[in-house]
Amino acid sequence: MAITTDRRGDVRVVTIDDGRANVLGPAEVAALRAAVAGAGPSEGVVLTGRDGMFSGGLDLGVLGRGGAEAEELLAAMGALLVDVLRSPRPVVVAASGHAVAAGAMLMLAADRALVAVGDHRVGFTEVAGGMALPPGVVELARATVAAPWLRRLTAQGELIGPEDAVAAGFAATAVPPEALLDEAVAAASRLAALDAEAFARTKRLVNGSLADRLAGPD
Repeated sequence: MAITTDRRGDVRVVTIDDGRANVLGPAEVAALRAAVAGAGPSEGVVLTGRDGMFSGGLDLGVLGRGGAEAEELLAAMGALLVDVLRSPRPVVVAASGHAVAAGAMLMLAADRALVAVGDHRVGFTEVAGGMALPPGVVELARATVAAPWLRRLTAQGELIGPEDAVAAGFAATAVPPEALLDEAVAAASRLAALDAEAFARTKRLVNGSLADRLAGPD
């Protein structure tokens, strides 16, 4: 399994590392959903990858075969984004390297995202690959990405570096790689220390309509 979970104090650290592009197949998406859902009432969650690679997106082998398996993977990824938006516990993304397609989506859905400084790219590769972005993901980008960047990063498929990712709204800050996890854990711990009920209720108000659009009809 490419997903492992460790604890750092009151923070659950979930690491994606398949030794390659950290693609997310059905098992990986299911493991991420379980990790987010399994956070305790006083825990924060950090999603990260290995040095130089957060996630290269969904498994193109599965998507390329089409059919029910591909549809189920796309639906599961959408459900993961909804899980992050609706989670009553804070979810922080520490983008340790390339964060494209599904990796970039997770950055936008998180309560806070940090990105490692380095020679890597953030953004959506769907249009360049002949696939339109799902409507819910466009809404997620519209709600988070700074207006001057929106068309460039969605319809035009531009990939950007860490500093531009901060300017565009994908991340709150760019951090040296050696400090990334510590800063992400500290951010998750600070959020987890807030009044749990107040945090969860306010997060529902902030994210509710967006999560509903991503979830689609029941």
